Amino acid sequence: MYRLIAPILLIVCAVAGFAVQGGALACGTSEADCIVGSGDYRIYLPRGEGASTPDGAVLFFHGWKGSSAGVMRNTSLRNLSDRLNIAVIAANGLGGTWSYRGSPARARNELTYVSEILDDVEDRFGVPRNKIMAAGFSMGASMVWNLSCYMGAEFAGFAPIAGTFWDPLPDKCPSEMPNLMHYHGRKDGTFPLAGRSIAGGLYRQGNTYESFSLWQTQGACEAEKPVVTQTEHFQCERRSACGSAILELCLHEGGHIYRAAWIERSWEILTDLHGW
Repeated sequence: MYRLIAPILLIVCAVAGFAVQGGALACGTSEADCIVGSGDYRIYLPRGEGASTPDGAVLFFHGWKGSSAGVMRNTSLRNLSDRLNIAVIAANGLGGTWSYRGSPARARNELTYVSEILDDVEDRFGVPRNKIMAAGFSMGASMVWNLSCYMGAEFAGFAPIAGTFWDPLPDKCPSEMPNLMHYHGRKDGTFPLAGRSIAGGLYRQGNTYESFSLWQTQGACEAEKPVVTQTEHFQCERRSACGSAILELCLHEGGHIYRAAWIERSWEILTDLHGW
């Protein structure tokens, strides 16, 4: 009996050891979680021709009831990564949502969580800390607005889509005016441009124009007159302050949607702005 059991135990132990090792190596693939102190995230590393260490990264925040796994299934984001040779990092909200000023959730300190991700992707994958853009959709976009306010210096720029601050808006942001390019649908009924009350009035999504006003009034110098551009897909109004940071609001005729192309456009704007 011993002669039969011993080889089986060896096989089981070997398989278990392989599973542990495989799990440790799996962080860095879009199908596996990377663990940090306050939660986890997933990352897609570029696989384009000549891809090596990523030239930068987009840290993406999903919408309500989304997940990092869902973000990783977006082929448009993966294709963006390959074309630009940048990583796509998918943050993972607890319970499918985010905890920030005005949000119904109070699950964790998201600023601590984001700091852990930034440290981890630099240590594990060599992602340059000065070449990371935060982007997000809906409640994830509201997370991005809050990051622009409280962690502005940690990111090269911000690309929120269909979500802004929630009420009450910050009285003042400790960060300097960021590079922020916001996209929103004129027919968005889930997060309207003017915001809306939810949960019987207990919480309120913020007004997009008031969110922009907070930054414009906080600029260190008088903002320039807006420059309006019209494309096939949206109309953009861009303001800049002191000839450096830019604030841009791009409106399209659709509803509560996002496109990877808008994130890519924002990355290209930052590339030109920073001279990468």
